[in-house]
Amino acid sequence: DDDLVVTFDPPCSAVGFTFVDNGNQGPEEYVQFKDSAGNLVQEVGFPNNYTDYRAFLGIVSETPIATIIIMEDPDDWDDVNYDDFTCFQTVLQV
Repeated sequence: DDDLVVTFDPPCSAVGFTFVDNGNQGPEEYVQFKDSAGNLVQEVGFPNNYTDYRAFLGIVSETPIATIIIMEDPDDWDDVNYDDFTCFQTVLQV
């Protein structure tokens, strides 16, 4: 089981990360981006085709992202790796 939960404190207006998956994407594999109250902001599936089994996933959101939940199929044995988590926070100027 390669599931992973990443939290940001404070939350971010744009988040993203790189992952490596050996090409066994299934319908049970997806990424959820949630706000600080645990509400779903967006859910995306893994890309169908990506070079060398590497992909970048991320979003820009008006609702700040506090948590990324990466759900992997526990029975696909594909050794997922994650790297380069990035968090951008909006700076308001008054």
